[in-house]
Amino acid sequence: WDMQRIRQYLRAVENTCAFRMRMTLCCLKEFVCSMRHLSSTQTLETIWKLRVDFLQERVLSQWESFTIWNAGKQGRKLYRCLSPTNQKKVKAFCDVDENKIQKGFYTYEESKEIPKPKIPILHYKDASTPFVICVKLDMTGGVLEENLNSLQLKEGTDYYHFN
Repeated sequence: WDMQRIRQYLRAVENTCAFRMRMTLCCLKEFVCSMRHLSSTQTLETIWKLRVDFLQERVLSQWESFTIWNAGKQGRKLYRCLSPTNQKKVKAFCDVDENKIQKGFYTYEESKEIPKPKIPILHYKDASTPFVICVKLDMTGGVLEENLNSLQLKEGTDYYHFN
């Protein structure tokens, strides 16, 4: 299976199912995991790349700017994997972790730009929509959902859940 064929599959699933985009990505994960000729690392990286491509094509292309909800490992990985155009759309990271917030910003050290991009890290209550949420729902004990509800956000409009 090559990337083009996988993308065709993704579009077919999206066009024939009434599922939200997140459900489409779950179908894609199962599909790619069935590709036995790839190592598990290759499979995970293939899934990640396809998910990022899908996010950029279907979500971020519609937004002028956005905030990444998670200044941790997954949020920073997402930022690094975005196209330069979409990296420039990131106005901030947000988080609940005071240690990350106190750092004040994330510096993208691998960037070839001079000076290196520095993206602010804010408390989620101080950040603005739309959000790309890079937090696993089952890892927060319902706290993420409570935080989203407290802001009265609507999925698909105010935020897109990436993990």
